[in-house]
This record gives sequence, C-alpha cells and structure tokens, in this order.
Amino acid sequence: MDKEKIGKFLTELRKSKNMTQSDVSKLLYTSRENISKWERGINMPTPDTLLELSKIYDVSVNEILIGERKSDVNQEQIDNFSAVILKETNVKIKKIKKCLIVVLSILIFIIVLFLFYYFLNTYNSIHVFLVSGVNENVSTVDGIAIFSKGKSYIKLGKVKLNNDKTIDNIDFFYYDKLGNKYTIVSSNEADYTLISINSYNQYFSYKEMNFIKENSYLKIIHEGTEEIIKLDFREDMSNNHFFYNENSNSINLNKDVLRQSGDIDILNIENYFKDNFQYDRKNRQYHKQIRTKEKSIDIYYSIDTYNITIFEKYNNKDIQISYNLTTGIIEYDENFSLKTITKKFIYDTKNNKCIFDVCDENIVEKILNNYLNNFIDYGKKK
Repeated sequence: MDKEKIGKFLTELRKSKNMTQSDVSKLLYTSRENISKWERGINMPTPDTLLELSKIYDVSVNEILIGERKSDVNQEQIDNFSAVILKETNVKIKKIKKCLIVVLSILIFIIVLFLFYYFLNTYNSIHVFLVSGVNENVSTVDGIAIFSKGKSYIKLGKVKLNNDKTIDNIDFFYYDKLGNKYTIVSSNEADYTLISINSYNQYFSYKEMNFIKENSYLKIIHEGTEEIIKLDFREDMSNNHFFYNENSNSINLNKDVLRQSGDIDILNIENYFKDNFQYDRKNRQYHKQIRTKEKSIDIYYSIDTYNITIFEKYNNKDIQISYNLTTGIIEYDENFSLKTITKKFIYDTKNNKCIFDVCDENIVEKILNNYLNNFIDYGKKK
C-alpha cells in the first residue's frame, strides 16, 4: 500500500465534503493530529477507523486503500484488492512461521545437545560404597565412600583391635593396574573423612575408583606388630536409574548378588520385616517396639545398610546389639546406668570367632536364639 497516495486521497475526499481536519476528528472521536498524519502519509488509520472514513466520504474501504475512486480502468483492481491484501498477509505469516520454526528448531537442538552432554557427564557418575574390613585381630565395619567427578569422600570408620594394644600408625593404600602402590593417607587413626576435589587437594582420582575399590588395604601397626586387611567396597547406590523409585532398595536387587555364602537370601528377610514391622519412609528402615513390665525392646532394620539394630532396656541396663546380614558380624555394647561397668565386643558369626575384645559366647547364643535366628531362618526359606 502507498501511504502517501492514500494520504492525498483522504485529503481530496475531506475537501470534497467541505470539511476541516477538526470536523473529521470530532466525528471519529480522535485528535486532529491523527487526521493530519493520515493525510501526510505518516500513519495509517486502523481497520475500524477506515470503515468509519468510508461512511463519511461515501467510498469503499478498498478505494481508500488503493488511493483513488473506482472507475472502469481500476474496477478489477479495487474489487480484488481484499484478496490481494489477504494473500500478502498470508505470505508474511508463512515467512514469520518459517522463521519461528527455524529459531525453535535451533533452540531445541541446543537444548537436546546440552541435555545429552549433561547426561553423558552425570549418568552413573555418583557411587556410594559401604566400606569394611575384618581379620582375626582387626576390624573396621562402618566406613563409607562416595565417588563423584567433582568431589569424592572416603570415611574408613574406626579401626578396632581385639586387644588393648595402642595403634601407632595406619596406612590406607591401593595398587593400580600395573601393581604400583599408592598410599592415600598415613595417620595414627582412620576415623576421619578424606575429601578429594578434582584438580585440587586430590588424594585420589575419580578415574581410579575401580582400582581403589578392588585393591585397597589398611596396614595397621600396633606396638611393633603389623596387620594388613583388605577393604571391601560394597556398592550401595549409584545414579544409574532414569526414574527414582523410593520403595526400591538402593543396592542391586539381583538375588545372586544378595545371597551370602549361598545360604541367606536378604530379599526373603526383608519380606519378613515388611510383613511384621512398621516402615519408616523418611529413615528408610523398619521398626518394631516390644514393651513388658520387665523389659523395653526396640528393633530396627535398615534397607540401605542391611543392619539389624536392637535396643534393650531392663534392670538399669542399656544394651545395643548390631548385626549385619552381609558380614554376619555382631557388635554388642552393654552399659549399666547406675554403674561404670561396660561390656563391648565384636563377634563374627560366619567364622564363629571373636574379633574384638573378650566375647561372651553365652550372650552371643542368647542373641542368636532370641532374635537373629528368626531372621536368618526366614532368609533360608525357599
């Protein structure tokens, strides 16, 4: 459309009606400045204003948009002008749509590329391991290791000796694929957390995770005696699932993995707790409480660590019993509320041996008969 031609035509139409710009502005409820801009070809009237102008000047909207009155010469052009405008509008809309499609396609490609890059760098990049190590003289059973590409942690737990000897030094080391020995830390205790950040304060690398978990050892020196135990890294969790299921165990539920020594199926034991205990979703554990006049008992089972914890209170005694289904180790801690006597020991039920302090076999037998055999026998069911 030729704005200048339309403006001159509007001026001619107004003058042919002997009207001023002010007269037209009053009829259209607009300012005289708007009338002036239309007639000078600066602006165009809105569609509803064009309709009102066509009524005032006794012409069609198409005649105004063409900028001349209808005649034999331009009759076809004026009659078909609406179709031309519609076609031009459709062409512009198609161009706009095409540009939008191109822009959206580029944005989607960038987003997909970013998500793919993010997926490659984060999928299965976080691993949590439960760390333990036991021999006839030394044990550490409450360690944890977290490996990620940005930051990793290893907490070995407290090393326990089955005698009263003092630990002089502890070396935590591993062997790489070439058999080279790498000492991660050397200290007189292990109950602390190592934090390794990539490219900074790097005790160990995420890339070395497989070698660390398969070939890690502790060397414990106590009063001239040297003990070496191999550490067991049991994977508890990794972010290798597309969808999180809060009711599933964090450890792989493959039965071949969960069977220990071919005689205990942890899945069956967990079904026992599911049927007979209350589930605490927040802490991911099962709980049962038993109260009598003489005794108070609380039993907990953690689905993340496979640990059964029992608290007994009676006759001014506070007793805590911990049993791990995978290691078969009992930790017993007895405190007297009104006395200073304390009894502690660790017993390996799989090998029937005491591994820390002096174990009371009568207490071990009571624990097995009163509590653990119920769970273990249930795990042996087919």
